[in-house]
Amino acid sequence: MKVNLTHQNQFASALLWVYQSPESETSIVKGVPMHLVPMVKSIIKDLYPTRTLSVRYRGPRPRGGYNGQSTCLKADATSASIYFQQHWDRTTRNWSY
Repeated sequence: MKVNLTHQNQFASALLWVYQSPESETSIVKGVPMHLVPMVKSIIKDLYPTRTLSVRYRGPRPRGGYNGQSTCLKADATSASIYFQQHWDRTTRNWSY
């Protein structure tokens, strides 16, 4: 997704640039280490205050086998991806942000 991630703070802009997702993906940033997730979320909230964010945690799957995609718990996660929350628009019958 094409998102403008330029921030007035140079450190914040550099941090977002390092973890920015390619345009062909729906995530805003991906591969963010867990200790940086709160900081990255607050920077994105400063840039887009009206948007709701969704966080997907990445890392090892639960013990006992594969239980589907995005089954990693926050406590076990090593990194995270951040998305804009989508909702189903009944009038246009499409997903929108």
